[in-house]
Amino acid sequence: MDILKLSEDAKAILLLCGFFGDTKNDADVPMSLSEYNRLVAWLSSHKYYPADLVMGTAFETLKKEHPTDINLVRCERLLARGAAMAFALERWTNKGVWVVCRSDADYPRRLRDHLKIQAPPILYGIGERRLLDDGGLAVVGSRNVDHDSSDFAAEVSRHAAMQGMCIISGGARGIDQIAMGAALEVGGTVVGVMADSLLKTSLRQEARERIRSQQLVLVSPYYPEAGWNVGNAMSRNKYIYALSDYAVVVIADHQKGGTWEGAVEELRRDNHVPVFVRLHNNVPKGNRELIKKGGLPFPDQPWVKPLPELLAEVARGACVAAASIQQDLFTIAKQKEDAG
Repeated sequence: MDILKLSEDAKAILLLCGFFGDTKNDADVPMSLSEYNRLVAWLSSHKYYPADLVMGTAFETLKKEHPTDINLVRCERLLARGAAMAFALERWTNKGVWVVCRSDADYPRRLRDHLKIQAPPILYGIGERRLLDDGGLAVVGSRNVDHDSSDFAAEVSRHAAMQGMCIISGGARGIDQIAMGAALEVGGTVVGVMADSLLKTSLRQEARERIRSQQLVLVSPYYPEAGWNVGNAMSRNKYIYALSDYAVVVIADHQKGGTWEGAVEELRRDNHVPVFVRLHNNVPKGNRELIKKGGLPFPDQPWVKPLPELLAEVARGACVAAASIQQDLFTIAKQKEDAG
């Protein structure tokens, strides 16, 4: 990506939140999502844009007001990293990486609509960007899998892919890789939301072939050479759900692990996508407990209708049932109020 093609707002966001190499001290550590959102709130209250911190009067106003929840010294040091940013972008561009920021018109609509201010400020990617707004089926599960869960992940992914649904998953060992591989094998499309090693993964021969054929896009909210850490692995789950129309949890440990935490986090959202859970054959306690938290049983085979139609039907039925229960509770409460 030519740095000259980036918007001025995108450049400012990259300077504030992007990682371009080893940091020498704490003042050089890029802003976290919460830190950036506090700065955005201040900018919005003054009708400024991120670019105004570099090219306008925003930073002078910021220094005069000196809000206690914004570290001015760190902000100034981050904004002065223009050369480091240019070198990093050139290196990534040569490997096929593109960058889109939350200020950009072509930032994935699903991330912005579903997550609001929790959407990542920067998204790095390699591959066909249009897949990010196609929706599809998120297939998630533990790294350690048994025969039944492996077979199910592959079968549901193949069926969904052959019926035009994109498969969205996390690229990790286990269910993620099984689901993505099965979809690609039948000519389907796949979105891989990476918690680490975006660049390294994209350079594997099979990935490059699928990227060239526009079957695969790999994306990450973490810089392309980021290593693995548990925080990033847990945090990226919400992006998988946000990019999907439906999700299926194939196997989840009870009250531990990224699959459990990601599903529970999604089910707590008012605008959550329908989260289906595999229940047939030998499933762990985590799967059954997710049903109690609002998950929907994944339809048993044989699937007599196309999966997009079948999942939509089940999800609509669940919404109608929930609305009916809510109305019944309201009626009971009203009756008690009238009687009292």
